Amino acid sequence: MCIRDSINTEGYQKARYDPIGKGGQLPDFTLREGQGLSDITISLTPAFRISGRVLDENGNPPAISDGKHVSVYAWSEGSKPAGGEGFSIAAQAIMNPDGTYALDGLDGTPVYVQAIDNWAAEKDDAYPPRYYPGTFSRSQATPLTFDGEKAHTDIDIRLAKTGGAVLDGTVTDRETGKAISGALVTVHHDDMLFDRVLAYTDENGQYHLEGLSDGKMLVHVDAAPCGWVRTTKELVIRDPDEKCVVDVTLRKGVIIKGRLVDRTGNPLDIGSLRCYGWAIAATTDGKNPNRSFSAVPSKHYPQTHDGHGPNLSFSPTEGDYRDAKMIFPTKSTFEIYGLMPGDTTLSFDPKRPNWQFIRIRTGGKDLPTMGKFKTTAGEVLEDVELVVKTD
Repeated sequence: MCIRDSINTEGYQKARYDPIGKGGQLPDFTLREGQGLSDITISLTPAFRISGRVLDENGNPPAISDGKHVSVYAWSEGSKPAGGEGFSIAAQAIMNPDGTYALDGLDGTPVYVQAIDNWAAEKDDAYPPRYYPGTFSRSQATPLTFDGEKAHTDIDIRLAKTGGAVLDGTVTDRETGKAISGALVTVHHDDMLFDRVLAYTDENGQYHLEGLSDGKMLVHVDAAPCGWVRTTKELVIRDPDEKCVVDVTLRKGVIIKGRLVDRTGNPLDIGSLRCYGWAIAATTDGKNPNRSFSAVPSKHYPQTHDGHGPNLSFSPTEGDYRDAKMIFPTKSTFEIYGLMPGDTTLSFDPKRPNWQFIRIRTGGKDLPTMGKFKTTAGEVLEDVELVVKTD
């Protein structure tokens, strides 16, 4: 038996029970059958702390909508990667209604402090990320060093909606050149997944972003809820105040909708399970590198039965996405949006003991090849059944 455990205590650094001295991130150790442990001692080391306020342009706490607050991150450079390349989130805090925040549990390593609205995709006028002491540019951010001190106080971060590098562009249909409205444009450093700046295209397919940093960036465009294949472009911003233009074209994708059923054809209720499903088109121009990271979903995606958006991911290279994730709007139905057309493989993982995805039915007939079929651009399939063995 392997045990993984850690303890978080206010005012102290995170500690882990490590009886065999492996160290590292959440070390494993073996507990033999029938073995018991007692008199366990975990030594705690006092932590370093950063506190301050998040303020808007007028020096007031930013407005909070639906209880969704701005977050504050402390991150360090050149240590354990957490989805990015060489950056590690050391601590995260939620801004209080009065704008105050406190980052606790720090180990004294120099850190950068950054305020981010993690709910920006649900808004039309969200604040872009902002670095202490008041810059959009990562290269101009100042790390906080402790030099024997245990705490930094009054580390205030002033948000702004204008300034920094600017990006404009238009999103259009690759075949017809017509504008695509409602597309979510997400921009962030190619080596940091959480410093996202977002905007939606208007009725003319145009978008405008301010508050960008200099550096090598990725530009993701997602209009999948309307049936378009997601795509990514690379962008290099050389100056913190540079003005850039990136126009993007999208190809028409595929929408698939259907039901989850048991072997007798009865609806399958997944209950509160966190299930996963996806479709992959085996085309030569789709790029799916080994590394990927969580994506912020567009507000135009349907909500799942448990109130959450789709479990999307981004890839760090340029090109169209050949995969699309399932959404479960009810406990017995699924939907897939913006799948690249072509030879398609459909998979489903019910994440439950003794449940097994065994075949696909379309038009009341079983597919001859498990999970594989052909799709065409703009196609909408609505009679797909995923058959699951439940015994």
